[in-house]
Amino acid sequence: MPTEKDLLQLIKESNTVVPREEFVLNTKSLLEKKARKKEKRRKYKKWSIASISVFISMMSGWWLVSGANFEKISNSLASIEHKDPPVMVDQTKDPLVYIYHTHNQETFNPELSAEYAYDESYNISLAGERLLEQLKSYDIVAIHDKTDVMGIAKERGLSFQDLYEISREGLLKQIRNHDSIDMVFDIHRDSQTKDITTKKMDGIEYGKVFFIVSPASPYYEENVKFAESLHNELEKEYPGLSRGIMHKESHGTQKAYNQDLLAKSLIVEIGGYENKMEDIYRTVDIMAEAIKEVVKLEKLN
Repeated sequence: MPTEKDLLQLIKESNTVVPREEFVLNTKSLLEKKARKKEKRRKYKKWSIASISVFISMMSGWWLVSGANFEKISNSLASIEHKDPPVMVDQTKDPLVYIYHTHNQETFNPELSAEYAYDESYNISLAGERLLEQLKSYDIVAIHDKTDVMGIAKERGLSFQDLYEISREGLLKQIRNHDSIDMVFDIHRDSQTKDITTKKMDGIEYGKVFFIVSPASPYYEENVKFAESLHNELEKEYPGLSRGIMHKESHGTQKAYNQDLLAKSLIVEIGGYENKMEDIYRTVDIMAEAIKEVVKLEKLN
């Protein structure tokens, strides 16, 4: 049996093995690829730790902000256009409800008169977003159109009276794309003072609801009936929260407030410019309950 010394001598005397160039290149490529992956993991780990540290620092700072200001910051961030598309649609189910805002920049600021209470980000569209989420919790699919109608009017050189023409464009598009839409809510805030637009229940303030129906609509009677059903639902549990129904035509070119496109179309005014956003959110939550009950009743009938 050969000894270790004999084997070593045999190896020395054997021919030198030279690997093929293809084998060398493939091996080099494989090793470089593994090295890059290892480096990426190392960088990602460092980035993750740094990101978590920054996030914790930001959250710590935000906790120092007062409740009202914190809410305003959060809502403003949530409405940044490049992160939040103008039209929010659940693609998994057919939408039943369409929510939009013809006077989308209407805001809530008791320090301003109603004439000047407008804001590009902190505005009534946040109430529409809240309603979208509340309806979702009841398994009711909605579309929320956050198009900056007033901004578009300014770009086009149009007047306040032309806003319904602009909001009509989005509504038309969605009812053509989704024949399942059965209810349309154009959500506003009122220009009346707080004593008219506020309901206090158990020491907590809520923005009152006011339904507006246009007699110029061919669906006028159906819209009135729909408004009455929502009003009655609100009255059952929260008497006085609804201010009832106003029968009114627009002074602009769209006298029917776009209520001529589909039955069960309403303007819904929630609160007024002197209310706080919290007042509006409380009412929106209740409004979602009322819509849920009306949907349930319609299915039974």
